Amino acid sequence: MPEGTGAAMSDDFDRAGEVGGSREGGRGPKDVWDKIRATGTALVALVVGVTGYMFNSWQSELNRDSAEMRFYTDLLAQREQADSDIRAKMFNTLFNAYFGGQLAAGSDEEAAAAGEDASAAPARTTLTTVRDIHNRIMFLDLLARNFEGIDIRPLFEDLNQYLTDIWKGARADVSIGRAEAFREREILRRAARGVVDRQTAYLQGLEGTRVESVRIEQHPCDAKPKVVEWGDNAGKLGLYVKPDHMADGVVSVVLRPDRQAYEAAFDVTFFDMPIIENFQLPDGRRMAVTLEKYFSPSEYGDYGHLLPDARLREDYEFIDSSELCRSAVLRFIRFSDIYIGPRDRPLIEELITSTLDSTADTADTAAE
Repeated sequence: MPEGTGAAMSDDFDRAGEVGGSREGGRGPKDVWDKIRATGTALVALVVGVTGYMFNSWQSELNRDSAEMRFYTDLLAQREQADSDIRAKMFNTLFNAYFGGQLAAGSDEEAAAAGEDASAAPARTTLTTVRDIHNRIMFLDLLARNFEGIDIRPLFEDLNQYLTDIWKGARADVSIGRAEAFREREILRRAARGVVDRQTAYLQGLEGTRVESVRIEQHPCDAKPKVVEWGDNAGKLGLYVKPDHMADGVVSVVLRPDRQAYEAAFDVTFFDMPIIENFQLPDGRRMAVTLEKYFSPSEYGDYGHLLPDARLREDYEFIDSSELCRSAVLRFIRFSDIYIGPRDRPLIEELITSTLDSTADTADTAAE
């Protein structure tokens, strides 16, 4: 074999070896990609599995929370319905016991005036004893405690006037003495004050509520009553108060909001319930005025010592020793405009619409 030919063949084998080596070396990166591909497939399967498990767990928890919410909602609805049924039955029972057929039956005088036989008419319930009065006051107190959204002021005022007539000697058809009538009337007014105090405490729990007392005195008896004492928050109420008249537990006042041209005149008694008897101020907030105390030595005379509470008797003795004709304490309650009372229920839709519009405006502002 020629020397040059052998060298050439050797070079060919070397190049072939190099090429073969390079091909075997190429299988190294290919194996890495295979491993990555296999690992990626496993990771995808793992992520899908974990995500599916987490979603199923979240869905199960959501369904469980929803089921619990429905359960508690149904339970509260059933409880509310049962409570409403009990209160409705109680309301009917109390009203039937309170009136006792006197609405259906007229007085003997009315029957005689109409030319009817009074003996044929149903018996009329008459409050002729102290026990009758006690029962009537108890019924009113029960009604006021359990049905604060119902305006029972006319019932209070009717019994108050009845007892006042007896105290002043205007009724001779009862076996109740004047002193007993005076004391029972003050017990009735105390029950009304209890209702007002509970409602006031509820309104004080609302954000932004302010409560202020104003003392009004009259001396001599033929003079105009005047404001003699405001509390610390008087300037924050934004009201001008002008007493006009005081007599027998009724205080007539004129109110004018600050920087306003109009005035409002009305009477304040022990039977004004702030949850029901309130009005709206020009700034949208609400105001209620109640009668906290009323003393009149010129009217009570020797009956003042029959006041049912020791604190009231002490206040009366102080007023009497001061030689005042009359003294009263009014309570002003200013509370939020978002309060919805029993008489405002037709306005709930308007309030909801206003709230939704306000929320939408806030969202638009945040988006900008």
